[in-house]
Amino acid sequence: MHTQSGPEFPYPVRQHHPFFFAVGLFYVHLLWSSVTYSQRSLASFGAMTDLSLGYRPTGLAVGYSSPAVAEVAVISHDLQAIYWYELNIDGRFALTNRLKCSKQPRLITSFDANGDGRSEYITLSGDGLCLSVFKKKKGEFDERLIPFQTASQRFVVADINNNRRKDVILFGKSRAGATTLLARPDGSFEPGPTLFADISASDLKTTDLNKDGITDIVLTNWLSNQLVVFYGITNLIFSEQVTINLSDEPAEIDLTPVTREKTLLVAVTLSEARRIEVYAGNVLGEFRRIAGFSTPEKLAGVQFVDVNKDGFFDIVAGTGQGILVSLGTEHSFSDPIIFGAASSIAGYTVADIDGDKRNDVVLLDRDSRRLIGLANARPSGKVNWPSDYCVGGSPHGLAVRDFNGDGLVDIAVANAKSSTISVLYNEGEGRMSGQQAVTIAEYPTFVRAAFSAREPLRTLVTSHSKVEKLTFIRLTEEVNQSTAFSIPTGSDPYVVFASEDPLTQRLDLLVRYRRIRDGSVSLSSFEQLDGGQFIERSLRPMFPFAITALTVDDLTRNGKFDVIFSTHDKTTRQSTVHIGIAESGFDFKTTQSLFSYGDSTSSTRAIVTGYVNNDATKDILVSLGPPRNAILIAYGKGDGTFRESLAWIRGAYPVNDDAIVIQDVNNDDINDLVFVDGNKKGVVVLYGGEHGGFRSPISIVQGEGIRSVRVASLRQPKIQDLILSDADKGIVSIIYNPFRK
Repeated sequence: MHTQSGPEFPYPVRQHHPFFFAVGLFYVHLLWSSVTYSQRSLASFGAMTDLSLGYRPTGLAVGYSSPAVAEVAVISHDLQAIYWYELNIDGRFALTNRLKCSKQPRLITSFDANGDGRSEYITLSGDGLCLSVFKKKKGEFDERLIPFQTASQRFVVADINNNRRKDVILFGKSRAGATTLLARPDGSFEPGPTLFADISASDLKTTDLNKDGITDIVLTNWLSNQLVVFYGITNLIFSEQVTINLSDEPAEIDLTPVTREKTLLVAVTLSEARRIEVYAGNVLGEFRRIAGFSTPEKLAGVQFVDVNKDGFFDIVAGTGQGILVSLGTEHSFSDPIIFGAASSIAGYTVADIDGDKRNDVVLLDRDSRRLIGLANARPSGKVNWPSDYCVGGSPHGLAVRDFNGDGLVDIAVANAKSSTISVLYNEGEGRMSGQQAVTIAEYPTFVRAAFSAREPLRTLVTSHSKVEKLTFIRLTEEVNQSTAFSIPTGSDPYVVFASEDPLTQRLDLLVRYRRIRDGSVSLSSFEQLDGGQFIERSLRPMFPFAITALTVDDLTRNGKFDVIFSTHDKTTRQSTVHIGIAESGFDFKTTQSLFSYGDSTSSTRAIVTGYVNNDATKDILVSLGPPRNAILIAYGKGDGTFRESLAWIRGAYPVNDDAIVIQDVNNDDINDLVFVDGNKKGVVVLYGGEHGGFRSPISIVQGEGIRSVRVASLRQPKIQDLILSDADKGIVSIIYNPFRK
């Protein structure tokens, strides 16, 4: 039984053929591009879980309900309350507690006041004039208010008078100096002195740089664009020793612990400049910049943490595209990659929430009102995380093949917003690795694995509709060693087919364009010569009607490409599907009309070929979008002709030809249809009937952000799994064995 949904090409992979159409023009266009090395990073975070909150979150903190059980405290903008959640054994967040607050909270942090391994919480009110301290007694939290006179925007909890009790320092850009609240033995607080009266601090951290047992303070003076180090002299007396001029207005900072050699690293976010700068400092006050990189969109915090347990501190930051990760090495930091789980981060932190002693990420998406957890790329605890994997920002097209030669099917996805390709390697037993990413040209929309006689398949080609480019990625098993180069193309390119010579590794492609002038579709072939040099041979049809959709396949079973396309006649309000029969390779000298159908609004969106029914001849599937919303099927006879009667499936709207699978998904030897339906906002399956046709559509997963879908055996041979990309959630999801017999 045939199970392929795409073109089959039985002839040798690489051929040299003239490419023209009987009614077209022939020309050669030479494109040049040099190879550029990609930005890269190894895997750091993987599986993702999320919970819809039903309210607007404004901040979070991770604490512990017992020494071994992490809990997430979330504050609400709408309900003036704190909600506590824990991760259950199924990898889902569950509500465990809720408390109404006396004041509307804006910031929250956790701390262990008495060293018993259980967390207390402090919130800062929306007006900045009151702290609330929440301590648990007999399983319930009670609240204690601490009002003060000067409004603050930020606070930290730290021992600043060296008596081993947690104090509070309040500060902010809109005030001068820092207010202190000193902890008493009974757990209450008393007012302390005002520090740094002439400074408006955007952020502040404490440390002990010189290891003398007295707290030192590092802060950012946003008025003077400076990073300042104050050494503690004695109880609550500080001396300014170090001032580092910054290139732009600082926002937030983080420090690594001080080493035995009395050195540390400082990360500073320059929010307006969208940069993170890293400085190395020592006890002598010698600070030098050692790293820096630009970040996408707005920054929201920065943290040092050893994500991958290699002994080096990594950088994790919140951005307008998601969580940014830059892995540290002995001498530098890797180029950052984005985990696009959220686009409006209301708060995030790095902590072990699943009990495996590895760092995870917890974050809030304000706009979608979600609490999100990202597991470490190598989770090893008892929690069974969902098969949702965080990738880059706005994932779209998918390629599903064995990319590293281990016999297991892997996943690649094009991330439009973060301009990366993410690769998830199959680790067996139903688990995928965390994303490894290759940074490429802007806005990749679709990705295709190049067909080759060699294994494994390591060449990917991406289409970039917004910037009119194609990118070629040569994958290695460790994606951080991959390379990529791009070439310019026409408008809205889409790679219909890509092949690679197994000996020379040169590429041949068929690329579809959409011409902006008239909205028509055309076709080009690309033949790689050397490096980034290609010859393009383009089809310019001379039809009186614009081409509305186009694909290629071997429909006449002669081992050559045929081109299948549709046109629309505004006068008759009919659309017609044509075939250009290949005589040799890409040489389409004759065309003929196959069938016509009523299409008053020119709603044809895509043409796909494949074995729709149970015979050995390929068929044509036409997708009609709004207002028609239908699938039209023409069953082939095997000689390039089709049955006179056409089959219609009403009320179906596949969003594009990259979101349609024609395949036997339930092992009954009858091909089925799986596609992303634009009206039903999810993935729909139509099971094939024993006597032809299809059964009623069944929705198997919902989601407005689903952009692409694939079916493959990821865990068990002959058991088909569903893989989809969700652009709204920034994930690739795997649904194991969702199809029924």
